[in-house]
Amino acid sequence: MADVALQPIASRLVKEIALYSGDISKFVTPKVREDVVERVQTLQKARL
Repeated sequence: MADVALQPIASRLVKEIALYSGDISKFVTPKVREDVVERVQTLQKARL
């Protein structure tokens, strides 16, 4: 069986992890992480 660490992860799962304040740094580049975190914060502020 292939190494699980080398398997791709769906972008939707990365977004969901970020929405629940999870660490997505092992799945994306630092720039993408920064953009996703910023977007999540914007969405959370809009919900208040």
